[in-house]
Formats: sequence, structure tokens, C-alpha cells
Amino acid sequence: MDGDVSSDLMEGVENKEQSVPINIDADEQPTPQNHIPSENGSDKHQNAEIHVGEEEIVMKRKRKKTSKAWDGFTVVALSNGTKKSQCNHCKTKLTYGDSRTTSTLKRHLLICKPHKDYEEKQNLLNFPHIRSDGDTGHEKLPSLIRPDAKLQKRVLSFVHVPPPRTGLDIADGIYKCLKHWEIEDKIFTISVDNVAYNDMALRRLKEFFSKVRKLTCGGRLFHVRCCAHILNLLVKDGLAMIDSVIGEVREGIKYINNSEARLQTFSNIAHQLQIQDRKLLLDVPTRWNSTYDMLLVALKFKDVFPRFAEYEPHFHHLPNDEEWAHVESVCEILKQLIFRYAQNVIFGSDYPTSNLYLIEVFRVKETLDKGTLSKNDFIRTMVTKMKEKFDKYWGECHLVMAIASVLDPRFKMKLVEFSFPTIYSNAEKNIEEVKKALYEMYEEYLEIHDASVREAATPANGCGGNEVSKTTSLGSGWEAFGEFIKNTDLERPEKSELDMYLEEDIAGLNLLQGRLTFEF
Repeated sequence: MDGDVSSDLMEGVENKEQSVPINIDADEQPTPQNHIPSENGSDKHQNAEIHVGEEEIVMKRKRKKTSKAWDGFTVVALSNGTKKSQCNHCKTKLTYGDSRTTSTLKRHLLICKPHKDYEEKQNLLNFPHIRSDGDTGHEKLPSLIRPDAKLQKRVLSFVHVPPPRTGLDIADGIYKCLKHWEIEDKIFTISVDNVAYNDMALRRLKEFFSKVRKLTCGGRLFHVRCCAHILNLLVKDGLAMIDSVIGEVREGIKYINNSEARLQTFSNIAHQLQIQDRKLLLDVPTRWNSTYDMLLVALKFKDVFPRFAEYEPHFHHLPNDEEWAHVESVCEILKQLIFRYAQNVIFGSDYPTSNLYLIEVFRVKETLDKGTLSKNDFIRTMVTKMKEKFDKYWGECHLVMAIASVLDPRFKMKLVEFSFPTIYSNAEKNIEEVKKALYEMYEEYLEIHDASVREAATPANGCGGNEVSKTTSLGSGWEAFGEFIKNTDLERPEKSELDMYLEEDIAGLNLLQGRLTFEF
């Protein structure tokens, strides 16, 4: 191929009398990495060896280093002829070995401070682009806003509230912090756990903030119940139904793991029963997700435990068949409630997910509704308790969650109209409440925008042309014209931007392997 010289070019030529053409386009010839022009204008390649015989040409060139780790290093030769890999940033010299071995180089770059500073500066110079790619377009859009596209989660303050603490004490502590940071007039919402004294704290904070400025939508968006905490309560209600079995499984795993010999015996029995898993998981009692994982693994070994008891007469932690059936039922319900995508959406904190909450709450409610119709008495009893907890905290319209989904151009009002009949008994009333809050919020922001336009249109003292200021003082019509311009600029069209946004078709929505993407 023209312009392509491979490393094995013309090796192994068996017929010396055969002529082998080499076509290299001068305009397209790739420049080797170590290309050095000679003084007489001809070119030499440091890494190329050329042997010329009577009728044979053999060209060999060293293979180019492909690892990115070599971008930060240069091979240097010491006075004694030894080769070293020198860091381009801190000039540290490392042992030079096989070019395919770069582990040492990569480890050095991880701890090299000049390299980290260099990478940070390069990120500041990064100019990302937008591709019209259906699978990655949604990932490119936020990169225009910030390079890392991640939420910044910081602990701003630890406030000591001595016991006995009340909601008023907590409200005072929070407000003092916000006032110290001078952001008491910039708070939009506060999310808290469902603890009794938090309700009193939020009522007091709402009073404080209302005196500083008008709260959005009359304060209806101010107090947001933590969705992750509510889901935690639902899951704990389910696990409480098998609390005694969980204790038996936990103690049994502790007994087995406390001895290497017992663990080996258990593993051998599992191997005999052709169970691929070999290791039991022990949970953290205060974390329900680890308890759920422990039960899932224990279910795989439910036939191993009774056989293990035959070898260990002191092992008495053996749930019966009915208890194992209850464990299996609970795990199946929890699997539907908290499968991985829901965990990433509701419990994730690395990127904004509030626009995706509504569909997850819909799926939780749908699962609970189906569970209440189960023919299994145990499942029906368990799910009924969980549904009561759902209705207690999510029975009223969750405005923040709904508005966040409406502001996603892939959903707009369609997701609200789809999910509300399942989540709420009075869907039509709640849908109208969302629309009302949405337009109320729009009008409030529009009022702020209009005020800023008026302020910008008002000339400052001493500004403006002298001729105009003189003529306006004489009543020549400029003052009236200025009022006309301000009024016409602030005239609103018959349809607001919100109306047009809601009437437009939703953006392309593609559901690929449980992940929402844009289609352009």
C-alpha cells in the first residue's frame, strides 16, 4: 500500500532475482518517531536498520511503543552505557527494561506530583466537542458545563447540638451556619430524613427564610423528604418479617468463618453438591443492602447447611424449609424494588438524578400493588405493611420529583401523566397541582427576569449622551419614547416559553439496556 512501510517489509525474500517495488508517496509518507534529517538533505532513521546486498533489500524498524505510559518518559543513556527511563516531569530515572513492561512507569505517574499538576492544567485547556451520537450525546452535553460533570459533595460544617435537642435547636444551628456563609437568601430546598424533630425544624426554618425572601411556590418545594430514606424504610419493613431467620443465618456464617477447618469442610460439601460459589458473605447489621446480599448467597447454600451440621455437632443454626421459603420470598420482592439501576438513581450522589426518580417510584408502587394480590399469605402480609409505609410518605404529590421530570425534555408532562394514575389514587387532581406549581414557578422566575431587564434599561446617573439628556429635560419626546421601548420589550406573547416547551414533542427517547439516552 502506498505510504505504508511495515516492520517486516520484504523479509524472507526467497527469490533474489525477483524485483520488489517499493512505492512511497513523498507527500503522504509518515514521519517516523525518531526521524533526523541529515546535513546533505537526505533522511536517516535512527530506529531503522537497512542492509543492502547485490539484489536483496531488508529493512527492519523497531516497533513503536504503544503504551500511553511512555508519553511521560524518555529513554536516556548514562555515561556507562546503561539505559534508564527518565520521567519528563520530575526527571526521576527508573530502570529501563522490556518496552512491554510499563507497570513501574504507571505506578510512578500515580505518585508524581509534577505529573498531577500537568494533568490538572491540561484539563483546564480541554475544549470538549459535541457529537451527534445517540448513545453518548447525553454524556457530551454536561461536559460543556464542567469538565468532570460530577456533583461536588462537601461537608461544610459539623454543628454540635447538645442534648436534649429539639427541632428548634436544630433549626437555629442550621440557620446560623447559612447566615455565616451569607447564603440564607439562596436556599431552594432542604432534604432531611424522616425523624420527628425534623418536621419542627423545617417549619421554623421556613419561617426564617420567608422573612428574608419569598420562597418558591409559597414554600411548597422547600421541604423535600429524602427518597433514599423512604426506600430504606420500605426495605427494612420487608426484612423485619424474617428477622429471626436473618439472625440464624448471620450466626451460622460467623460460626463457619471463625475456623479455617470448618470453612474448608463447608467448601468441600458445596463442591460435592456442584455449587460453584465457595464463600459465604457476612453482612453489616446496620446496612440492609449487605443483609440482602448475605441472604442471596445463603440461599445458594441452603442444602449445604444441614450436611455441614452432620460434621459439626455444635452447629445448630439451621433454618427450616418454611423459613428458607420466606427468605426466598422476601429476596424476590426486594430484588424487584431495589435492582441495580434503582440503586444508582436513588442512592447515587455522583451526578444529578432527580429527573429519573419519578419512574423509579412508579416501579416501586407497581411492585407493591402486584404483591398485595399475591396468593401467598406471607408475601401479601409483608407487602401490605410496606405499602402502608409508601402511602404514608409518598401518598401526597411530590412536587419536586414531578417538576424535575417535566424539565427533562425526554419526558415533559408525559411521564407525569403516565405514572400518576399508578402512584396516586386521585391522579387528575395531582396532575393539575403539578401544572399549577410549574406555571407558578415560571411566573416567579419571569418576574425576576423582568425586574433585571428594567434595571438594565434604566440609565445610571451621569450616563448617556449629553444631547439626549438635554433634550429629554426639555420634553422633546425622548422620555416618552424610552418608556415605550421598556414597555414593548416587556410585553409577553400570547403563548409563554413554558407553553411552547410543553406543546413541543418530547426529545428522542431511547431505552437501551435500562439506560435512557437521547436520540438526535
